[in-house]
Amino acid sequence: MPTLTHQELSDLFLVPGPLGTVCSTKLGDAVPKAVYLEATVVAEYRNILRGSLVMYQQLTALFNAMCGLQQIMDAHGIGETAFADCIHKMQNGILATQLIAREGTEEFIKQFAANGGKL
Repeated sequence: MPTLTHQELSDLFLVPGPLGTVCSTKLGDAVPKAVYLEATVVAEYRNILRGSLVMYQQLTALFNAMCGLQQIMDAHGIGETAFADCIHKMQNGILATQLIAREGTEEFIKQFAANGGKL
């Protein structure tokens, strides 16, 4: 199954299209691409799907902010603390979530097993 790269996902938004479609588009892109028909999704999941790319992008922003915090802590000699360990675990959770979004649960499980059950 083809997948989108991290960079491709970071540049896309899902927007309503004609005739009940939902389209992906880059900001400023004149030609949106139909992704799915709104009617094919159970109503309770429509907003989740439409918001999924923004959620993905916000996870990227959170990850980058945590990297900045880690750099500040390292610069002040407090990089090996319980707080730093917590940041590292949150970053791993973000990366795992984004891997699942890009490539599916099967690839996540495969990589998780290959790493001895560690993220």
